[in-house]
Amino acid sequence: MKSYHVFDYDKLNSEKRVTAKGKRVDKLTRVPDCILTFDTETTSAFYVDGKWQAYNYNIDNSEYDSHNMLSWVYIWQFGYKDNVYYGRSIEEFKEFVDSILEFIKGDLVIYIHNLPFEFQFFRNVFVEMQVFARKNRHPMKCTYVSEKGFKVEFRCSLALSNQSLENIGKHNVTYKKLVGDLDYNVMRFYETELSEKELGYCENDCLVLYEYLENIRLEYGNILNIPMTQTGKVRKAMLSFFKNKDEYKHYNYYCRNLVPTLEEYKILNEAFAGGYVHANPLHVGKILSNVKSRDFTSAYPSVMITEKYPTTHFFKMRNTDFTKLKENELWIARITFVNIQSITPFDYIQEAKIYKYSNILAENGRVASADKLSILITNVDFEIIERGYIWESKNVDELWVADSDYMNDTYREFVLKLYNDKTVYKDIEDMQDVYMRSKEQLNSTYGCLVTNYVSDSVGFDDNLWNCEKLTDDLAKSQLENLCDNKKLLTIYSHGIFVTAYNRRNLFKALFEIGDNAIYCDTDSVKYIEDYDGQYEELFTKLNNEIIEKMNEAVKSLDDVCIKPKDKKGKERQLGIFDIEPTYYQFKTMGCKKYAYKYSKKDFVHITLAGVSKSKYLEKENVKYNNLHTLEDFDNGLIFDEHCSGRLTSYYLDVQQPTYIDEQHLIDYKYGLALKPTTYELSQTNDYLLFLSLCQFEYEHGYYLQGNYYRFSDKFKSEKMEKRNEYYSEWKRKV
Repeated sequence: MKSYHVFDYDKLNSEKRVTAKGKRVDKLTRVPDCILTFDTETTSAFYVDGKWQAYNYNIDNSEYDSHNMLSWVYIWQFGYKDNVYYGRSIEEFKEFVDSILEFIKGDLVIYIHNLPFEFQFFRNVFVEMQVFARKNRHPMKCTYVSEKGFKVEFRCSLALSNQSLENIGKHNVTYKKLVGDLDYNVMRFYETELSEKELGYCENDCLVLYEYLENIRLEYGNILNIPMTQTGKVRKAMLSFFKNKDEYKHYNYYCRNLVPTLEEYKILNEAFAGGYVHANPLHVGKILSNVKSRDFTSAYPSVMITEKYPTTHFFKMRNTDFTKLKENELWIARITFVNIQSITPFDYIQEAKIYKYSNILAENGRVASADKLSILITNVDFEIIERGYIWESKNVDELWVADSDYMNDTYREFVLKLYNDKTVYKDIEDMQDVYMRSKEQLNSTYGCLVTNYVSDSVGFDDNLWNCEKLTDDLAKSQLENLCDNKKLLTIYSHGIFVTAYNRRNLFKALFEIGDNAIYCDTDSVKYIEDYDGQYEELFTKLNNEIIEKMNEAVKSLDDVCIKPKDKKGKERQLGIFDIEPTYYQFKTMGCKKYAYKYSKKDFVHITLAGVSKSKYLEKENVKYNNLHTLEDFDNGLIFDEHCSGRLTSYYLDVQQPTYIDEQHLIDYKYGLALKPTTYELSQTNDYLLFLSLCQFEYEHGYYLQGNYYRFSDKFKSEKMEKRNEYYSEWKRKV
């Protein structure tokens, strides 16, 4: 890595130039068609014990005050292809950029991994930045215009890749992410001398990003053709696929005609729910042996192929009796349930989706029972609720109906092509680019369907963020603009049903396994068996149903394969429950909280929201690690700052000029401090009491399981009276 003072301006100036298409006033012109990258390393300082210092692990976390923090850039790296240059202050970078623009007499595109972080420091030197963002403080791109009118467009490569640099490096051939070579908890300044090892770490981040982006640039022809986001890459590929089939204009017209009205949009948006994640309360906190696992193969793409979706707008019906609807009609309804009670260990109704309720009992955001509740759901949700709950009465307050059919044939052929390429080219060395591209795009097909084009208006003016909250007028305007979008190839109402169908497939297994189901997460089920192969017949049956449904659904498609062969010649059927390795031991403490071992001598693996899966296992952190056995994985377990991998971000917008060590003046107004923090494994008191209630009910025979126990007179039975007596005492404790 060399100083930016020796940068070869002539070499950059000789690069082939490209100009953005279209007639936009602010379009980029005469841009060098090459990969340019940028990165910074920063220091965070904290005023503790009467002095400014780097984060000190020996000082209790509670001693740190967000009002006594500073941050600044102490080195920056600029990558021109695989050559990396550096400077020490952010002001130098601004001067460097201006000198490049003046020399080449054109514009630039520079990629930054996690642009929102660097942007906070840019605010100190770049003024009047033009920003595109969908969320406050999260620019996806920003543009600086020099005094001579030349532009630099900074783009966020994290939005493009949706991957960390470490994960990107795993698939690179040449450059991999270096880990552990730079201690972030050391105070460094512009003048601080950096070792060759530290400089190498700084340089490598630009090189990792360059290799990844260069492959994408070659794929899209030039740098200005690269999409902004991961879903943008899918949309471009989809557009090309439709054009090759000569169906682009027809399907675009169809999609624009199905852009929802404002009232319809509100209904769809309210009805949307994501993946289902749940831990069986009967098994929470227990160490279980020989736990089996089944995963759906490409769960969302599978239901996109096999299920039927809205082909018309949703219309509000006068008659709210959905039992009289035709088989091919989908519906969304507001339903009020009276005296509703879950009868399985997997409560389904989301508490956050309820808009009217009384006397509700919920666990981790899922409703176990209520005297009364009202909720907006799809017909697919109702199928699950009908089997998983009992109730005294229900009333359909509002009903919306649409016709349905399979998704467009060309669209489904596109999804199947991605699945085929992902399967066939996996682990084939010469085809890794195709494999990675297909995998990324397949995973993003669902993301395209649920992209919400209606959102708050986020702006950045006078160096300040501002957000205009969504109003009906703003939402209506955005929907009208979408009706004129000549690139639209997705239908918002489809995305709502993709997740619903996937949840139904998941619950087909959960309902049958019942108490023996331990944990589930969107597309996976973990369970125990009373004897070997107990559920083999069940999953064979479910898989045969999926295969039969798949075969029927693809009859109208041309030249497609739903079970491509992998490198070893094994058929990989789309959409079925695949067998995963068996856990030697498994323990869950709730949603997104579980630990496991694959063998007696294996170390403890974790899936724990907020904690790095690998950080606590690193050699240098062994002495700080409190997790050694599954018994340790319990309430009160603390992953300290060394082991958690967690950093708390503090946006500092009014830093005052401050001297550190009486010699270093920090005069940045804007900064972003990062502070290591701990994670404590815990359960709320409400959840703990709920678990105790479930255990009591199960032990005393009050727990209602599947279809095995239903009441002839549901709410007047002796058992329910006894249960309600205990329940009343339990609620009093809560």
